[in-house]
Amino acid sequence: MNKAILLVTIALLPLFGFCQNDSIPQFDSYFSALIVKNMDSSLVWYSKNLGFELLNKKEFPESGFKQANLKRDNALLELLELSTAINPETAIPDYTQKTRIQGLF
Repeated sequence: MNKAILLVTIALLPLFGFCQNDSIPQFDSYFSALIVKNMDSSLVWYSKNLGFELLNKKEFPESGFKQANLKRDNALLELLELSTAINPETAIPDYTQKTRIQGLF
């Protein structure tokens, strides 16, 4: 029994060393999509503050839909403005600025 514990411990030692590493591993982000409230102001914000470049922008007024694709290095970001998207202020009873919901904000 002691030999088995010793062998498992030796086999797992490299993993313990990795867990103690203080550096954050690099990863490539390829695609994300976000529903935004205002396409024009969002395009300015993502370009100015995060360095994204606008690849294309499409509007479909008859469907109440705007879409834009942005790129920064390997990261692609799709912004969507949907007239049918639910706004928390109207969807949540008694919503205030202090209301916290799960997800990105």
